[in-house]
Amino acid sequence: MSALLILAAIVAGPTDAPNTYRQPETWLCRPGHSDLCGSDLAATVVTPDGAMRVEPARRAATPKADCFYLYPTTSMDPAPHSDMIAGDAERGMVVSQAAPLRSACRVFAPLYRQVTLPALRLAMSKGTKLTAADFALPYADVLAAWRDYLVHDNHGRPFVLVGHSQGSAMLKQLLADEIDGKPIARQMLSEPSRVSRRLLLVRRSYHEQDDEQVFT
Repeated sequence: MSALLILAAIVAGPTDAPNTYRQPETWLCRPGHSDLCGSDLAATVVTPDGAMRVEPARRAATPKADCFYLYPTTSMDPAPHSDMIAGDAERGMVVSQAAPLRSACRVFAPLYRQVTLPALRLAMSKGTKLTAADFALPYADVLAAWRDYLVHDNHGRPFVLVGHSQGSAMLKQLLADEIDGKPIARQMLSEPSRVSRRLLLVRRSYHEQDDEQVFT
């Protein structure tokens, strides 16, 4: 019964309004707040002779660029779209993927109501592929977060877009709609190595299949 309800909601499409990103709880990482990107990322290094030492994570004192990060498909919420309460999956992904970027940039990681893993798997079990319409709600959130960042935080700073899986699909659309061919494009660092080897601009298609995820 629950599977049928999820499928029906997917077919009907999203009806929720975009989020406002003026609220601190809508960001998993944002400079000036105590959040996941302030986590202890110290690592234990084991040398060839078996000796161990703790290596603290680096943090840039005055980063010269910003990283706008979108996490991959990770939500296990039992609905077509995730809610705006970060679960262990979202939090863990941000700590492992986004927080280390603080060694090179200011990190901005918004929560967004992504298409969930249960919804994707249900569509696959029915032999169907999700369409761009199914991703309208997550993209509306991403767009709202991006515009909030530009108005309140960017101030002409260079930036890098960082994403994986569904996150990179959202960034591809954002690039097409909001950046390519516009003055803001001059601020985007197209060569991540100029900031850090850790940074990666991912531009992937809705048509890719990855980790049981289908975008079309």
